[in-house]
Amino acid sequence: MVKISSSLKFICAEALYFLVRFFDNPYRTCRKFMQRKKAADIYIYGETPIKTLQKLLVAADLKIGERYVELGSGRGIGCLWASSHIGCVATGVEWVPRFVFFAKCIAWLTCIPVRFVKMSFFEFDCSDADVVYLYGIHLTDLEWSALLPKLESMPPGSRLIIISEPIAHPQFVPLASIAVDFPWGRTEAFVLKKQVQLAQKNPICHNLCENTGHYETKIRPSSHRTKMAKNLETKESI
Repeated sequence: MVKISSSLKFICAEALYFLVRFFDNPYRTCRKFMQRKKAADIYIYGETPIKTLQKLLVAADLKIGERYVELGSGRGIGCLWASSHIGCVATGVEWVPRFVFFAKCIAWLTCIPVRFVKMSFFEFDCSDADVVYLYGIHLTDLEWSALLPKLESMPPGSRLIIISEPIAHPQFVPLASIAVDFPWGRTEAFVLKKQVQLAQKNPICHNLCENTGHYETKIRPSSHRTKMAKNLETKESI
């Protein structure tokens, strides 16, 4: 009965998102927000398909009652799915106000217990998270350097999910690497486990930068994702 009820709640949430999308295209909403922020890359919006998210959370072994944090939750549909289908304590961190507003409304209307926070994920405290999902494919090396201290605060045993490449940090050891699909194509996702003691360098991680003393974290070029975002926005505007 609980599973049926949870599934029905999420179906209702999807229906509400479908209605909202008629007058609030998420790609256009994010682009305009980034233009106001005078961002260098205004086509950064992307959504993780539910099937892909399910695959990621299974690989991360997210359990009932564990604390799940999505850094850059967008419209929030991923957090709603995780809460309703897995039974985790989900938190979505997003800085686009319209996304947060509609996500909170839909969570309230469907009675799915998810907390949405309007905040840059560079400011969010991850110290009590069991699983953190970060799409992060658009982040620059400088932004990764600013974000690392927040990820370092994750408790031992917690898991970090990132797309395209793992971060190079001695406190995070790779657990799994899986192929996943996004609207712009197929890539790799990595599940990393946080530990206290220093780990040996892993061949799939980058080396310590001798000049700065920081661990380099380079993300694969996102031109394919940016092009897809432009195409999706144009198609849905027609």
